[in-house]
Amino acid sequence: MKTQSPIASGNGLGALAISALAGAQTAPESHIDTDPMLDLGSLTGLSKKTWLAGVEYEYWHNKFGNDGQGPAGEGATASTPMVRVEYHF
Repeated sequence: MKTQSPIASGNGLGALAISALAGAQTAPESHIDTDPMLDLGSLTGLSKKTWLAGVEYEYWHNKFGNDGQGPAGEGATASTPMVRVEYHF
């Protein structure tokens, strides 16, 4: 069975692949992802590092190299607070 490359297939990925191969310019990125976690397992008498909980914050400027002044607009910057709970077997 013969497969066709995305560049030649005409599925819209060709222009993206060609611009990436041509060395398209990207904007410099800044990415910060913090997630301080509290070990709830040891606090409740369970095994250590069984239950973890905390807050997480992610900031990403020029996400994936997209300039905020370009077509991505405000979508090029992410500022996301999160609550995180983990259970480890």
